[in-house]
Amino acid sequence: MSEIGTHPCLMGFHELQRPLNFELFEDLYIIQPLMETDLCRIIHSKEIVNDDQIQYFLYQMLCGIHYLHSADVLHRDIKPSNVLVNSDCRIKICDFGLARHANDRDLAEGLSEYVVTRWYRAPELLLANAYTKAIDMWSIGCIFAELLGRRIMFPGTSYVDQLKVIVEIVGTPTTFSFCDNPIARRYAGRQFLIQNPHVPKIDWTKIFPEANPEGLDLLDRLLQFDPSKRITAAEALEHPYVSQWRDSQLEQPCHADIATKLTQFDYAQMSYDPQTLKELLYQEVMKAQHHD
Repeated sequence: MSEIGTHPCLMGFHELQRPLNFELFEDLYIIQPLMETDLCRIIHSKEIVNDDQIQYFLYQMLCGIHYLHSADVLHRDIKPSNVLVNSDCRIKICDFGLARHANDRDLAEGLSEYVVTRWYRAPELLLANAYTKAIDMWSIGCIFAELLGRRIMFPGTSYVDQLKVIVEIVGTPTTFSFCDNPIARRYAGRQFLIQNPHVPKIDWTKIFPEANPEGLDLLDRLLQFDPSKRITAAEALEHPYVSQWRDSQLEQPCHADIATKLTQFDYAQMSYDPQTLKELLYQEVMKAQHHD
């Protein structure tokens, strides 16, 4: 958080409360910026959200995720409640508890036990397939659709039903080349795709008839079933739908030295006993305090 929180669209912290000494270090208190609300509350409120505001929300999400992805970090739990908002429409993406480096071996094997709240879960996750940064782009697409329709786009009741409601809108993929994980073949989601007839894609204009056509084009690129065809954060920032909000400072990628630090410390790939973990956390707290 001390590294990625330097981007304006990502939640960082003002300071960490410094412990008196190592022996008394039992709790960690993080002082963060105070935000007024989140996109979940806005989406399900009666507050009017115009197209310019939707563009700005989306643009900032793309900037934040572009910064993360440039450091080879996946957020893995992007959802409306994790996008905090102030009254000036500025956002901060929060909750990096599931974030992982792209080199995580479980990503390549599709073995992570929990990734992304179900309604924002990309098809490749539902198929237990290997996954990439494209899962974050799918989640952003789901949030974008919710901002347009003010309702959950894919409200599945189980992981197979989640796949079903996705297919009912984006259609059945023409090929399954992206789903070559042998593990995925025995999953019910894969069997659902194979056993059910082809479902045509619904035109987005029929779902959101009053939406900005450029916005629907970007939405379509975000919600591609095949992750290899899904637009990246860098590509999405070039899309005309968000052109009026472009800010070169917000679009800066993560510095190489920060990306290197993130690679070096990946607790998910290591096993620490409680004492060692305490020592590592203590060192990080003291370094962060010193930098302040």
